[in-house]
Amino acid sequence: AILAQVSRSAFPLAPALAARRPLATARLLAAAAVAASRFAMATAVTACAAFSSRLSGVTEKQLMDSGTLFLKSRSLNDDDCAAIAPFLAKNRNLREIYIGYNSFGDEGARHLCNGFSQAVAEGQRLHLLGCRRNRLGDGAAKAVADLIRVAPDLDEVGLDENEIGDEGAKALAEVLSEIGAGAVAPALRRLYLGENAITEEGKALVLKAAPPSVGVSFRRG
Repeated sequence: AILAQVSRSAFPLAPALAARRPLATARLLAAAAVAASRFAMATAVTACAAFSSRLSGVTEKQLMDSGTLFLKSRSLNDDDCAAIAPFLAKNRNLREIYIGYNSFGDEGARHLCNGFSQAVAEGQRLHLLGCRRNRLGDGAAKAVADLIRVAPDLDEVGLDENEIGDEGAKALAEVLSEIGAGAVAPALRRLYLGENAITEEGKALVLKAAPPSVGVSFRRG
């Protein structure tokens, strides 16, 4: 399969050459495949080393067992979130996670929230999700809203200083309305949304939807 791919992409004239010098062509393609494999391996090793440096001092065991995780200010990106999410999905002890001041956006947030949702289904009792000052947009807000629906112990969520707009505000307003109507029964008490891209109209929508039991803040006091 590798030889075929290399043949098509790197050596479009290989069939004609092969007809005249089949052995030489096979050797050429084999050498190209080895070079491509070595390049891919080197790239993977480099990425792994960079990821390891960003998670310096944090072990896989801690990701899977700790009750509180501090992953702030590590330049974690979407790929990093995808890498740690499977470990977080196995953590039944996690109660608080602080993962703000990083570089991940909607994709990374979706990976994390999916991991948390799996863990919650297996008995995790997550209480606090701190995602302040990342690059979270409307997609991340929707992922967090879905997490709130299934995480009955989640009582504090920090999404301030991100890039959430009115579509994300709408998604959060919907889950707040569901809480108020008793359709879902999470323990949410505090939701921080300050310094995003939410307009005054979006803020009004969220505040109107929030039941008295949930304090929504657009400014850190």
